[in-house]
Amino acid sequence: MKWIIITVLAGALWSCVSDKQKYKKIYFDFDSLITAQIKDIKKHEAVLLKKTILNSLVDSLSIKPDSIQLRNELEMFRQIDDINKPMYKGLYQMETKEDINSNLTVRTFTTNIKTNVAFVKLFFNQKISRLKRIESSWAENNTMMNTQRFLMLEFDDYNGQPRLIHYRVTGYQKVIFSKSVSLAVEGWVKYPR
Repeated sequence: MKWIIITVLAGALWSCVSDKQKYKKIYFDFDSLITAQIKDIKKHEAVLLKKTILNSLVDSLSIKPDSIQLRNELEMFRQIDDINKPMYKGLYQMETKEDINSNLTVRTFTTNIKTNVAFVKLFFNQKISRLKRIESSWAENNTMMNTQRFLMLEFDDYNGQPRLIHYRVTGYQKVIFSKSVSLAVEGWVKYPR
């Protein structure tokens, strides 16, 4: 009986340790970027203006979000960090070139294998720390559902760091035996002067 308890405790401890293990961010640390944005928005008590369109139903709101609301609102952008998982190491090709539509440089990550993140584009001014925009896609397909999203984040420069000012998510979700649902979420972050 004593060994069973020790084994269960060791297993529980191992699962806690393994869940908190971090892996090296190969391409770009999206998770840390989102965490920094949440802290900055909360610290400066910014206001979030949000518009949501679900099929044809439109809803708008303006709130001063707390940390939990911000985490929930921006959580979908953390999914881009999947490209950094060890199993995808070396499977994304990187290309850096000048953007033909702006004065920015764009770094694109793409892969030919089936992943949830087909591409990521980072738009920046001269160096990656001067990030201006991120574009990505997210897809999840299985026997129960089919989900497709296009994700976009826009930033301004604030003391040499990117500061979130606008984001957008568009896409659809189709669950088995139901109609497809289209979704568009757009948010603007307004900081006090």
